[in-house]
Amino acid sequence: MPTFCDLCQLPLSAGTPSRNTANVLEYDGVSYIFCSEPCRWIFLREPERYASHRELVKRVLSGEAPATMPELLTDYFHLTPETWGKDAFAGKYSWLEDRKGPVR
Repeated sequence: MPTFCDLCQLPLSAGTPSRNTANVLEYDGVSYIFCSEPCRWIFLREPERYASHRELVKRVLSGEAPATMPELLTDYFHLTPETWGKDAFAGKYSWLEDRKGPVR
């Protein structure tokens, strides 16, 4: 099951169980997991601000957010086919030119 940093919401995917940057903190009877020491430090500066935040997986597991992708996108995030997946650069990235020639 994926785990997300309780502060920045980035997925914790790097490393192995025995060697990783995850940082666990027990605060006010609740366990929080952070992707790094800086995220833990930020949390500890204003714990009352961040303590009630719940990342997406926890929302789905608690039933607060729908578990199916279409309902999650449309009902929970209020996205529509007209608003999701829009690429501001229309796929025209300079780094792509090196891979497949000039981008038109």
